Amino acid sequence: MRAGKTSREFESLHGKRDAGLYQDLRRARHAFNQVYMEMSQIAEEIKQNQSQMYVLNKKVHGQLVPDSHAPVAADNLMLLLANESTIVQGVDPGIVTTATGVATTVGSLFAAINRFEAISDDKIVPHPMDAHIEFGLTANTVNTAVISNQDRKKREKSGMQKKQLQRMAVKRRIREKRFYQRKVAQDKAKTRHENASFITFTGNWSGSGKYVKGHSRRSTRPYYTQLAACEKDFVLSVDEYKSTITCSSCFQRTTKQTQIRDGKVKSIPGAVVCFNPRCQRRISTNATTSNRNRNGATNIAMIGFSSLVSEKGLPLPAFRRIQSNKYALSALFLSHQAHGEDRIPTKGALVLLGDLEFCVLWIRSKNVIHN
Repeated sequence: MRAGKTSREFESLHGKRDAGLYQDLRRARHAFNQVYMEMSQIAEEIKQNQSQMYVLNKKVHGQLVPDSHAPVAADNLMLLLANESTIVQGVDPGIVTTATGVATTVGSLFAAINRFEAISDDKIVPHPMDAHIEFGLTANTVNTAVISNQDRKKREKSGMQKKQLQRMAVKRRIREKRFYQRKVAQDKAKTRHENASFITFTGNWSGSGKYVKGHSRRSTRPYYTQLAACEKDFVLSVDEYKSTITCSSCFQRTTKQTQIRDGKVKSIPGAVVCFNPRCQRRISTNATTSNRNRNGATNIAMIGFSSLVSEKGLPLPAFRRIQSNKYALSALFLSHQAHGEDRIPTKGALVLLGDLEFCVLWIRSKNVIHN
C-alpha cells in the first residue's frame, strides 16, 4: 500500500512516473499476489473442514442437516425465463440506505452462471463492466416526498386537535403511496423494456431494532408491496448469506477498501475491494473496487436467479451455508451440454427453444401431459 501511495504521489507531483518507484510497486504487487494465493488455498481448506464439522455436529445431536434450500419461486415463474425481455432485480436492504437495487437481464445472469462454471474449470474468461441499471431509496427521500418533517414540527406545537392529527396522518399515507408508485414507475422506465415482467429478489435481512445515530429509518414493506403491485411482477425474499462480502465477478471473498490517512490505515465506508489476481473484472477492466451495497444487490439477484433455474433449488456454491462445489441447472434450461472453450451450456435453452416448445417441456416435467 505504501509503495503504491509513494508512486502515485510522485506521479501526481511531477506529472510523470518514476521508473524506480514503479518497479518497487510491481515487486510489491507480485509478492502480495503470491501471499494471497497461498492464503486463499488455506482459507478454502478451513471452510471445507468447518463445513464437515458442522455436518458431523448436526448428526451427533440427531439434528437435520440443512443441505438444501427450499425453492424460492413458484412454478409459474419458470415460464417467465423463456422471455429474454424479463428483468431480474436484486434489492439489498440497509439502514443508512434503505434499499439499493440493481436491474439486469436474464441473459446477463446466465452469463454469470457460465462464468462460475468456467472458473470451476480453472479457466479465465473476460468480464467487462456490467451494464446494470442501479436505483436506490433513502429515508430522507421518502420523508421529503411525504412532508413528514413539516408535519412533525406542527405536531410538536400545542393546540392540535385530534381530527387535525388524523387528517395529517391520512395525507401522509396518501403521499407515501403516490411516491412509491412514481418511484417504481421511474425505475422501470430506466430499463427501456416496455411490457416486461419484473422479478425482484430481496434480502431477508431485517433492520428491526437496529439504528444508527444521525440516520432516519424507513420500512421497506410499502416499497416491496408496490414492486409487486403489477400482476406480472413478483417479489421474492432470499437468503442473502455472503452477498455483500463476495465478489460478483470471481465469487471470491472481498475486503473493505482501505487508504492511508495521517499515517494510519483507515477503511472507506461503503467500498469493498477484490484482491484476487485472477478476478475476471480485474483482468478485463483493471477495476478492483466496487460499491458495497451495489455488490450485495447484484449478488442477491444472482442468489435468487441461480436458485430459480437450478435443479435442486440451490444457489451457486459461493452463497451456500454448506461447503459444496456442485451446481446443476434444471433440465428445462439445459438443452444440451456444450463442451466449448468457455463451457457455456446454459443460454442455448432460450435460443433453441421457442415459447411453445418451452411450455410443453415444462408441463411434461410436471407430469401433466401423459403420452
